[in-house]
Amino acid sequence: MIGGVISANPVALLNLPSRAKGPNTLRLRLALRALGAPIAFFLFCQAVFSQSNGLVEGQGSNASRTLLGNSERLNLSQGGAGRDSYSDAARLYRRGQYIEAANAYKIACARSSAKACTDLGVMYRRGQGVRKNYPRAAEFSLRGCDGGNALGCINLGLMYWNNVLPKNDERAAELFERGCDSGDTNGCRALGFLYENGQGVPKDLNRAAFFYQKAREHRIPFKIQDGLILIETQMNDAMVKLIVDTGGITSLGMRFLPPTQPLDSPTRAFNSVHGSLQVYPISVTWVFDGKDRRVTAFAGDFDFPNGLDGIFGADILKTFQSARFDFLNSVLVLEDR
Repeated sequence: MIGGVISANPVALLNLPSRAKGPNTLRLRLALRALGAPIAFFLFCQAVFSQSNGLVEGQGSNASRTLLGNSERLNLSQGGAGRDSYSDAARLYRRGQYIEAANAYKIACARSSAKACTDLGVMYRRGQGVRKNYPRAAEFSLRGCDGGNALGCINLGLMYWNNVLPKNDERAAELFERGCDSGDTNGCRALGFLYENGQGVPKDLNRAAFFYQKAREHRIPFKIQDGLILIETQMNDAMVKLIVDTGGITSLGMRFLPPTQPLDSPTRAFNSVHGSLQVYPISVTWVFDGKDRRVTAFAGDFDFPNGLDGIFGADILKTFQSARFDFLNSVLVLEDR
């Protein structure tokens, strides 16, 4: 265990300090407060997130394109069953090798990677590496959705909403709700729009307000292990396991150092319970629900417990209006302003 007194009480909220500690400290302060304790509010400097990398194409209303202009998209992130082949496919796609990427996605999809099925659906929708085929796009999007990938539900809903498939707002609403329930905030936002305008569902401004509010909340799964709160997320194109330390700053292991570190790069002394060491200030890309965010961090020769890659600090959490731990569902809930 690193620093501080840590409790694994599963019915508690974590009190978040108003600002991160300075660069000369690395102390894990995971003291859990009793259930119902207030959560500190942080300054907000973040736009709403999506898992987006692509654009909606073709037909559909201006309203739908404006609302979800970045939602019919690829995941381009690691994780889930078939992870190795999925990672290969995402890498090939980023390089523009679409034929090879489509073949790799087919393999990963056959190995039960819901993300791969979803991404393959987008490629059939766009005609990238495969002949454009809307029924096939719908088939693979549905396989992704049924496999638990929220993005597959959203993409398929867009096809019904935008009249790419025979227009069916009721079916679109059902799929947006599935995506919303699975954590895709664009699904919640789209469903709010449908309730506000009475498209596919009865017009209901209260329901619209409910889903618009839900769209502001972003949920990151966590688990408690050996008294530590741990999350998995994506940084610098790699899935990482991080300790949540609301009193510290984001810190990562040596593998996150720039590949060509100049000899005269500035270093800083960094104190931990293991002593003082020299670290390099770096900038990492945090892919949060698919949207890239640049985060300042420190990289050094840390000895993190439980095979972890680093610390998820208050410098990230303070970019949101509020943060709370939902221990019943094991998710960290971050709310936009």
